[in-house]
Amino acid sequence: MKEELRQSFTVSSRLISYLTYLIPFAALLLVAFFAHFMAETQTQTIQVNSEESINVGLAKNALSTDLGNAISDLRFLSTFVGTRGFDTAGTGSPGAQAVLDADIVAQLFATLIAEKALYDQVRFIDNQGWELLRVNDVSGVAERTAEHALQNKANRYYFQETATLGPDQVYISPLDLNVEHGEIEQPLKPMMRFAAPVFDDNGERRGMLVLNYQGRKMLDAFSRAGFRIADRFPLSWQRVRGDDAGQFVTREGAFTFTTIHLAQTRGVAAEHQHGQRVWKIVSRLSASEQPGLSRFVSTHSVLYLILSAAALSIALILSRADLRHRLVEAQRAYEQRFRQTLEHIQMAAVEIDLQGRMRFCNAFFGDMVGVACAQLLNGSFYGCLPEARDQRRLRELLQDFDRADNRSATRDIELYLASRDGVRHLLSCHITPLVDTGNTLNGLTILAEDITSEREAEERVRRLSRVVEQSPSIVLITNNAGEIEYVNPKFCEVTGYTPQEVLGKNPRFLKSGETPTGDYGLLWQRVTAGQEWRGEFHNRRKNGELYWESAVISGLSSTTGDITHFVAVKEDISERKRLQAEVDERNRELARTQALTEMGRVASMIAHDLRNPLSSVKMGLQIIADQPREQQYELSQIALDQVLYMESILEDILNYVRPDALHLEWVNIATLIQRSVVSLQKVFDTTQVQLTLNCDPGLASVPADAHKLRQVFANLILNAVQAVAGLPESERQVVVTAGMYLDASGMAVRVSVWDNGPGMTDAEKTRVFEPFYTTKPTGTGLGLSIVEQIVKQHQGSVIIEDAEQGLTVIVTLPTTNETDLPEVVNEPYSDYR
Repeated sequence: MKEELRQSFTVSSRLISYLTYLIPFAALLLVAFFAHFMAETQTQTIQVNSEESINVGLAKNALSTDLGNAISDLRFLSTFVGTRGFDTAGTGSPGAQAVLDADIVAQLFATLIAEKALYDQVRFIDNQGWELLRVNDVSGVAERTAEHALQNKANRYYFQETATLGPDQVYISPLDLNVEHGEIEQPLKPMMRFAAPVFDDNGERRGMLVLNYQGRKMLDAFSRAGFRIADRFPLSWQRVRGDDAGQFVTREGAFTFTTIHLAQTRGVAAEHQHGQRVWKIVSRLSASEQPGLSRFVSTHSVLYLILSAAALSIALILSRADLRHRLVEAQRAYEQRFRQTLEHIQMAAVEIDLQGRMRFCNAFFGDMVGVACAQLLNGSFYGCLPEARDQRRLRELLQDFDRADNRSATRDIELYLASRDGVRHLLSCHITPLVDTGNTLNGLTILAEDITSEREAEERVRRLSRVVEQSPSIVLITNNAGEIEYVNPKFCEVTGYTPQEVLGKNPRFLKSGETPTGDYGLLWQRVTAGQEWRGEFHNRRKNGELYWESAVISGLSSTTGDITHFVAVKEDISERKRLQAEVDERNRELARTQALTEMGRVASMIAHDLRNPLSSVKMGLQIIADQPREQQYELSQIALDQVLYMESILEDILNYVRPDALHLEWVNIATLIQRSVVSLQKVFDTTQVQLTLNCDPGLASVPADAHKLRQVFANLILNAVQAVAGLPESERQVVVTAGMYLDASGMAVRVSVWDNGPGMTDAEKTRVFEPFYTTKPTGTGLGLSIVEQIVKQHQGSVIIEDAEQGLTVIVTLPTTNETDLPEVVNEPYSDYR
């Protein structure tokens, strides 16, 4: 507490006292500093401005001289080439076309490049834009370009601009990058082009001369002038662009500038294509280069540091004497206020001396021990500690604080305190040494909080955590946004994911896609309403395997009743599901066997007792139908239809109970489907159903019985036609699709038949393949049963799925070799005749 008091004095009273003496010294020093700074800065500013004006003027003269020299070289060359560079000898008549004396002109170009060392290229271009001669500067050596490498420059802006000039006129291009064969030359070469037309003695235009002035040398010479000032300093550029010359200072620096007007240069006839008429020469000084406070401080820092140190030392000596007396008085008052505060806080507060005797305790501590504070004073604090270990730790702490370097430290420890009635309290203690003004240790101040209940709660949480960690069930916890915050080791064992891979993710990444979306919506609706959800998931492990799990999911609420987390306790039931599926399959096979046995007896009886009479009736009705009497014909036709219907029923029953052996051959599924459609064409015409057939090109053939598969497809298509019969004629649609499919067992052919009819209920879909079950007013209920039987004979599968509108029946047939299929043997019923 004493140390805190000293810190309080340092921040407040000591600072005020120190400033009381320091401020007058500082004010006097600042006045002297400001006067010195103003006088020196004004002198330096005048000097720097003069130097910058001289530098900019010299740069302007140098650039003007370079431009003038380039123009002089260009005029000399154009005059020489026009008067002496063409050979008219041997051209025939006096009006014949003169020929450029390339050797003489090339020698002149090479001499210019070698002497001046300013030009990258010197070229002569004819009136059609063709380079007749070009000499390049190659590493300081003039080199003439071969004739086959000469180019046409008719489309270049400098050719087009120069072509409009008259005698004694010069064109100066903007500074740009050199282009060869339509592409920017690498490495980059900044260039200015000086061009002039060439006229002979008769005033006839012979072409033009072009000097490629090396811009890199000019840029290097003027690098300090701030190239591309418009991009780097846009605010200052506005002022530079508006005036011819001047000096100004902005936050971007101190600028000195002047202007070269290209249009006023002797012999320049026109501006270049970008409309630039002037060149700006600009010098910029950054803030660090200008006369100012930073430069002044760096120059005179030592002097003013010495003066400042003297002022600080004198103020410090005077203030410390005043604060020493005030600190003693403040410590006395602080201790009194501190004890008053400890009396009213809801924590146990005790002061002990070096022998462990209590010099002060508050009422909260007395209530905890069960003894009035007046009775505890001067008693041993060690007597309140039931653990010998705690008594030893407190004594060691006193010895530790007694070292001079630890007098300002604090410690946090936990101690057990025993009340008079035997109740033990676990205290979290913050211990501070009591030090007097001479930095001598007098005792300890102990502030303690009872954390017994919190520690018991933590222990319960730890036990619960161990239970969850070692649970044989999967435990998963998410926040209210569905993001995973915890998974136990069982989750990692079952799914194959590590905690780091799943934390922060939504559990939906485990979905296999086989659990209906509606189930997840119902789950979320129940748990967000505070209810418990129980169900099953078909999820996917990290390695891609599917597994089943039984889950119980509920929400965790805060003290305000808001759901903050969701807890899922799940169990891997994949093995249980597998065993249950085997039991169900065996039960179905047993029921099917029983049904087939019973139906076989019925079918045999029907076939034995009714087939011959029905044949006789059919023959008689056919004879009656030949009679001329209209009524007899109509009745006979009705009877004949009924007999055919009964015959169809018998045929279905016999096909189901006595399936024939497969006659395997390689069958093209696309062709087979088309034949099935053709056989039903009369049905489509009668019902006005719109049929769409989509077969993938190159559809593989499969080993199959063509007759039986044709019966399958015809049956499915006919069922689809009957399903849409109740719709308006314009809306009746059936779509047959065939394509290749890759599943776990290999390649297969998948055929789907879709209709936009009313579909089926879930209950109907579970029974539709049962024998004698039908959703239609007529029929035996054996159509889809026979379809399933034939498909299974081919080792395939048939399923029914809901579509967005209507229903889809999907048949999957493997493309295995016929030697891979087991031989199908069917024993005929012995009582069938």
